[in-house]
Amino acid sequence: MSTEPKHDAEVRAFVAAAKDFCEFMDTASSLENVSKRLRMGRHCLAKLVAAGSALPVVDVMTNKILVGDGSPPDWPGFGPHDLYWKVFDPYVDEERVAGSLSDDFLDIYCDLERGLVAFEEGEHQDAVWEWRFHFDHHWGEHAVDALRALQRACTATTDGPTDAESTEGPRVLVKTGGLVEETKISIGIHGPDVDCAAISELLGVEATSQHRAGEPRKVGPPRREGGWLFTVEGKAPSGPEEVAEEFLRALPSADDASWAALRAKHRLRVKVAMFLSGWNRGYEMSEVVLRRLAGISGSVDFDIYAD
Repeated sequence: MSTEPKHDAEVRAFVAAAKDFCEFMDTASSLENVSKRLRMGRHCLAKLVAAGSALPVVDVMTNKILVGDGSPPDWPGFGPHDLYWKVFDPYVDEERVAGSLSDDFLDIYCDLERGLVAFEEGEHQDAVWEWRFHFDHHWGEHAVDALRALQRACTATTDGPTDAESTEGPRVLVKTGGLVEETKISIGIHGPDVDCAAISELLGVEATSQHRAGEPRKVGPPRREGGWLFTVEGKAPSGPEEVAEEFLRALPSADDASWAALRAKHRLRVKVAMFLSGWNRGYEMSEVVLRRLAGISGSVDFDIYAD
């Protein structure tokens, strides 16, 4: 990497956050409701802002104009929560103007994609300059405006009882403890020459979704890489441990040698996503299950989404 070695960790953290954000937008249409999109959008955007603020300030290496892959496919937006009010400068007494969460996310996505394309082509310092400059002057503004609106959209409640609520007796404001409401565990295998049929045969299970490099999207340019994805999900009373065991049982033909062969050729990623509707939700995973999950791709990503 052409950035200073002491900044490698910050750059790697930003690349991971940027890919998570773009993946969220690429797959948002598969989420079952707006509430889940709001929660996941807030989670991904908050990580992205934190990582962006830690990026180093570097000099641009070339005068090349960076080009991204365009807009995400089937981006559904945020429905009734899309429009909000904001001011351009919080230190100036000025009239509010309308903002759009969907437009904010699209602007951020395009800025990130340009840098990701350059980064994957080996132009690391130009990518970091692109991300840092536009964090300070463009996508960062959209991000912090959107976060304020997302926070309100995710946490707002009605100010009084509805017709179906009794006006007498205590009202439950917050629930704590209990089971994780929903868990999703997935394995993604990505690369320019992914053979989905061969992977399904090797692992003994069909993909829950898949695509090939060059495959057209409904919106935007063709896909740069192929992808084979398999997901298992479960809701309470099944917790993360039970879902993980079901996930591992669904891959009967996979062994260490199979995963090693796939890792040598493609990028593998195991993700555990948990959705909570209350505070202090706890879960436990045994060492055996964690080792088996980590043995697939070398690590496990945990994402926790709260109402």
